[in-house]
Amino acid sequence: YVVTFDTQGGQPMAAMTNLAAGTDVELPGAERDGYYFMGWNTLANGFGTSFDEGDTYTVPVDGATLYAVWTREVTITFDGQDGNYMNEWTQFSGNMFWTPYAPERAGYTFIEWNTSKLGTGTGYAEETQEIVPGENTVYYAIWEDNDGIGITTENQAPNGGDGNDDGMPDSQQADVASFVNQVTGNPITLSATSEDGPCYLTGVSVAHANSLGNDPAYVYPYGLLDFVVECGDPGFTATITQYFYE
Repeated sequence: YVVTFDTQGGQPMAAMTNLAAGTDVELPGAERDGYYFMGWNTLANGFGTSFDEGDTYTVPVDGATLYAVWTREVTITFDGQDGNYMNEWTQFSGNMFWTPYAPERAGYTFIEWNTSKLGTGTGYAEETQEIVPGENTVYYAIWEDNDGIGITTENQAPNGGDGNDDGMPDSQQADVASFVNQVTGNPITLSATSEDGPCYLTGVSVAHANSLGNDPAYVYPYGLLDFVVECGDPGFTATITQYFYE
């Protein structure tokens, strides 16, 4: 019978041939640039029976294929995206790790850790055990910015979810809100800035002029934008910018 060695990306190895069932053989090691050899396994995913280099292996009837199991040092980073958490760990791929606790950020609600800044990648809950990935990975804190516009809606804003084109997702900014204008059917973005403190938008919506009372001297083809903004202590001054698309 034949015992075949599948190195799964490592340097190829010759099979052991002409073996009788029940014969004991010594298992070799394997090499792969940038990886640590963890041993052999009867399953390619590493969840079968494991053997170390130098172990005695009894040849089964009909032979077998053994699969190399590898690990490597990878860096996993947790980016709080302006929350009170930022950390970087070095771990071995395939091991287990715990995701951090939910960070805090004024004016926001923590949703999850995600492999995408927009929250469109793979999501992970706080304080759960996960498998260390096979490559360097950044996990981003995903926030609900409490402006009343859902993450999915804001991620559909122009510029890939960045309606005011400031380089940050609107869904992750409490001072920016993007959604579809109910009057025109086109995207609209609202931003608020202030030198008196950080701004928080709530209650953002667009209404038809005729729903707010009579104003016959004016026409409002884009509707009227309604919102509440807080930017520090009462008496603050804020700059409001409205972006109308199409």
